[in-house]
Amino acid sequence: MTISAQPEVLLAKSLKPGAKELSLEKHLRDTEQAAVEIFRLDGRWGQNWCHFFKLYSAEAQARFLLNLRVAALLHDIGKANEDFYRAVTAPQLVPQMLRHEHLSALLLCLPGVRHWLAHNTALDWM
Repeated sequence: MTISAQPEVLLAKSLKPGAKELSLEKHLRDTEQAAVEIFRLDGRWGQNWCHFFKLYSAEAQARFLLNLRVAALLHDIGKANEDFYRAVTAPQLVPQMLRHEHLSALLLCLPGVRHWLAHNTALDWM
């Protein structure tokens, strides 16, 4: 069995001709930033969202934003695998054994990851 060399940059999307490379890290950070901007507590979306879910206290709203940020940062973590990297760098269609969405969910269910997230009592890992 051969072990592939680890790429310097994990990609978030396929490389289209003329398109700029998007790293997985940048995509995850951009998603976090977008979530923070869309659901900011001094804006309409954030206020309406908190009102709908009856998150009235500053503590409940802060927990919501923290959980939103963590969810945004981890939503595509399953893209960090060899099959996905091969699929987005190959010139032809390469099927993946498991979809990255499923891998993301499975990774978050690993006992070690759950334990790590549980260190912050404001996080609801579920």
